[in-house]
Amino acid sequence: MVVSRTSGSPPDLVALEGDGGVTPSEATGGGVFTHFVPTGSPPFPIKAAGTWKPTHVNNFNLIGTYGTLAAGVLDMQVNLVREIPSRAVIPAHMKVVCNLGPAGLKNDGLDEGVYLDVGGLSFEPFGTGLTVFTPGNKNED
Repeated sequence: MVVSRTSGSPPDLVALEGDGGVTPSEATGGGVFTHFVPTGSPPFPIKAAGTWKPTHVNNFNLIGTYGTLAAGVLDMQVNLVREIPSRAVIPAHMKVVCNLGPAGLKNDGLDEGVYLDVGGLSFEPFGTGLTVFTPGNKNED
């Protein structure tokens, strides 16, 4: 799970989780999201929650591998399928960034995490969570 935030005060936060597969031209899989505002005492008010699914790969840049891990940037279009407050399908732009510090594999200018642009809001990582790509054959035993 990763958490990204807007620049407002208080910031909107979005917690995201997901998995799947990616090639330079296709992404499969998806995950879940919860968009909330940390005001008052927990539980914080939820603005939206549901699932997300990739619809188009804009670019996948594999920077390098380190053991069983890979660093890179996946830039894609996704659909957010909102269940809360009401069902809706909302197109969004998502960028997943994995930096592998122990391997010296880092993206210039991009922090580790998930960037999400949706409905006029821009969410950016701020140090919570971890992203990772794992290369290899998914059919290996």
